[in-house]
Amino acid sequence: MSTEYGFSFAKEKCVQCFGCEVACKSWREGELGVRWRRVYNIWQGRYPKVKNLSASVSCMHCAEPACAKACPVQAIQKREEDGIVIVDTGKCIGCKACLKACAFGAPQFGANGKMQKVRYVPQSGRPQ
Repeated sequence: MSTEYGFSFAKEKCVQCFGCEVACKSWREGELGVRWRRVYNIWQGRYPKVKNLSASVSCMHCAEPACAKACPVQAIQKREEDGIVIVDTGKCIGCKACLKACAFGAPQFGANGKMQKVRYVPQSGRPQ
């Protein structure tokens, strides 16, 4: 593998506006109900010392994706050239084994019942 991409999230700058969720869905042309990026509120402490942090979460493109290992029809793979985890919706049978295996709850299922992942967007800026 030549290059592996990652994500950066500055939790101290997040104001819980959910703009990243909306931008991802809009830019990637996601269908209604599918949330490839999610903002989670994380509460810590007890009154009167309560803290609320946020985390913007999507597929983590794991080094060893549990979702791929759990898929009974090998519809999920990690691309060698860039480490991006992709799904072949033509192979997916909608069993949701990948969702059960994913620690981040990243797999999302569309109206057709098959697992979806955000489509890779090259430098041109449009989804593939």
